Amino acid sequence: MERSLGISLGGIAGLDILSTGSFTIDYRRRKVVFGPIAASSKAIRFETQKPFLTVKAKIEGHEVRLLVDSGTWGLLVYRNRLRTAQEQLRFDPIASISTAGGMTHVRWFRAVVSLGSDSLGSRNVAIADVDSDLQNDFDGLLGFAKMGFRKVSFDFENGLFGWD
Repeated sequence: MERSLGISLGGIAGLDILSTGSFTIDYRRRKVVFGPIAASSKAIRFETQKPFLTVKAKIEGHEVRLLVDSGTWGLLVYRNRLRTAQEQLRFDPIASISTAGGMTHVRWFRAVVSLGSDSLGSRNVAIADVDSDLQNDFDGLLGFAKMGFRKVSFDFENGLFGWD
């Protein structure tokens, strides 16, 4: 289409558009495939779909609700949503995140993370140096694109988030 029009095309399609049907993002093949999702042992139920798509996870055994976000680098939890000992946290002077109040620094720690019955092993978990509004119905963000997942699927017919 770009060649025929002679212009560069780009865009972002969010779940407000994509949630009308199931789809899979295949990172290795760099494709998005629309249609029914094959059953997988690595899948968990959506906790909520509106206004945000969230799933439940465990970080060091603590249950959290994470907003599914392909644009976030990994796991991020708001500081008022997960209790961690201050001595566990490592400060990253380079990393920062953009918030409604401006840029803020990130602290992180290593923790065992699981989605459903699948342990993802020890992962870096960023702690945002801001508090989440308590009216938000989620504790942080699950940025799956950089987590090593080769595929992720959104099965809206069965309410499942899957990964490989």
